[in-house]
Amino acid sequence: MNETMIVGRFALDIALKATLLFSFTVLVIGLLRRSGAAARHLAGTAGLIGALALPLLTLALPRWEIGVLPAPIASPAAPVSSLAAAVSEGSDPIPDSGWEAAKDNPGEAGSPVTPLDPRGRSVP
Repeated sequence: MNETMIVGRFALDIALKATLLFSFTVLVIGLLRRSGAAARHLAGTAGLIGALALPLLTLALPRWEIGVLPAPIASPAAPVSSLAAAVSEGSDPIPDSGWEAAKDNPGEAGSPVTPLDPRGRSVP
């Protein structure tokens, strides 16, 4: 990764965290609406100080990543020329996945299709 991408990712990370922190701060201030102004002011000030401290805390504390999306699977791609040659020869450029055989013999061992009864149990 180049330096611009690293800085951009860091800025996006800080912006997302600050947005979440400010949303939480607004929620807390809303819950404190019947409290005194000093309590609401304290909650707002704590949220603002926390947002200002986010860049420093992000650099100082250990990184914690949550995998929201699965990592992309790296698979070797066939060159376009070999796919075009396979199509022009009349052969199937995509290897057989066994789906047709499984569809014809659903109870066969190793088949990706397993028949189920109405209760969701496997049929022998």
